[in-house]
Amino acid sequence: MNPILILGAVLVTVILWFLLTFLFQPLGKFLLHIIDDTLEAMEEEDKHKEKEKKKNEKTVN
Repeated sequence: MNPILILGAVLVTVILWFLLTFLFQPLGKFLLHIIDDTLEAMEEEDKHKEKEKKKNEKTVN
């Protein structure tokens, strides 16, 4: 293969890598925010279920 073509392909790949970094960082922050909110909601739901379970156990006894 032509060395100039290989060098050009590597150069284009490196440039794309750095350009896409600026695109994916905000996307990653957004997805991380969604994941954190989901985990928080799941933890709150688990706490609520535990309270209901304890409440039901007290009423049964």
